[in-house]
Amino acid sequence: MVLDHASIHRAKSVQTFVEGHERLSLVYLPPYAPELNPTLLVWAYVKRNTLGNFCARTVVA
Repeated sequence: MVLDHASIHRAKSVQTFVEGHERLSLVYLPPYAPELNPTLLVWAYVKRNTLGNFCARTVVA
């Protein structure tokens, strides 16, 4: 399974689960690799083009 470096992916419960299944192994992506993780490109686009100039009219707590 290919994962990013999110803390949930490195949790002890995940490691224990993987150790219990011999056919399962984890491969971690480099810390920043948009060419390998297209989701990073989507969030970068949203940050630059949508949220960059966004000003909320109201704030909901």
